[in-house]
Amino acid sequence: MTAPKNNQQDSHSMVAIVSGNSLGLSLTSLATLGQQGSVGSSGAGRSGEQVFVNASNGNLVLRDQDDYVAAYGLDVSAVRTYNSAGKIVGGVQDSWAVGVSRQKVTVPTTWGAGTITRTDFDGAEATYTWDAASASYFTTAGAGPNDTITRDAGTGQYIWTDGATGTVERYDASGRLVSTEDIQGNRIVHTYNAQGRLASSVGANGETVSYLYSAAGDLTDITTSVPAGTVTKRVHYDWDTSHRMTRVTVDLTPADGSTADGVSYWTTYSYVGTSNRIETIAQKDNSSLKFAYDAQQRVVSITDALGRVTTLNYDAAGLKTRITTPANVTSDFLYNAAGRLSEIDVGGQLEHAFSYVNANVDDVA
Repeated sequence: MTAPKNNQQDSHSMVAIVSGNSLGLSLTSLATLGQQGSVGSSGAGRSGEQVFVNASNGNLVLRDQDDYVAAYGLDVSAVRTYNSAGKIVGGVQDSWAVGVSRQKVTVPTTWGAGTITRTDFDGAEATYTWDAASASYFTTAGAGPNDTITRDAGTGQYIWTDGATGTVERYDASGRLVSTEDIQGNRIVHTYNAQGRLASSVGANGETVSYLYSAAGDLTDITTSVPAGTVTKRVHYDWDTSHRMTRVTVDLTPADGSTADGVSYWTTYSYVGTSNRIETIAQKDNSSLKFAYDAQQRVVSITDALGRVTTLNYDAAGLKTRITTPANVTSDFLYNAAGRLSEIDVGGQLEHAFSYVNANVDDVA
């Protein structure tokens, strides 16, 4: 839990505006340009939930770290993400994901031909192109040196390498993530149940985050444990009959093994009609956010608990999005012909300008 926040703050500061032609955050301007590529602050309520709107495509993004276990090298964490523009997977819109349940690679039938698509934990998709000289697939998406995907002929696994950090991910023949390893060799192993759902993530010394599901396949609980330690159940999830997450309850006294004692903090979600687009977020501290969408399913307004409204206006050419806060301060996100963020103006004044070489950021002014 984070420290209480002042609920009288401007509603624009409860939502961060980013930009990018993707779901999630890992390929947006927040990742590639840092704080210079965003406007506003993402914290909402006491839960610490981060709320973002993508000014390029109108996608609402939520991010929460629901639980984690500190481990040597790589911590084992359960990060929950939501995309209002989530894709349809198996007849169900894949808007919510916890942990690495969404992470995968989709590979061509013939190695060395076609392209590979890697989906990150938050739903962001990057396309990888074959490079015969290095016998690997690569992408220029994201920040830093190019990320690559190679194949282990012995195991049949696909190996993704982060060009900036050296982090390595291994995917099995079906494209599921089976391990994550840092540059020092500390590894997290991911396992799946008989239904193919993420069952656990286990750290280098046995630190474990486990995922429990209902008979309908909805995630109900997360447990954490350390070697020779107790199993702790801290987070519980509720869903409606359409498999939409409606409530997250965090037990503030997890040692008693129950969330029914009332010593908990909750966040609820409601949706627009039968869609998977979130309409309201409400928290136990009486903070709330309400979202409205246009016919293209893009977020066009955000209203806080005090009725203060932030609006987003998208031009027809897709070259500019204007954000207006309750205080009538405007932020303009401008795009070049390739659809990349080229400029952010605040209050009619240039805040930042960006230039690119081969799809990578070359200069920030």
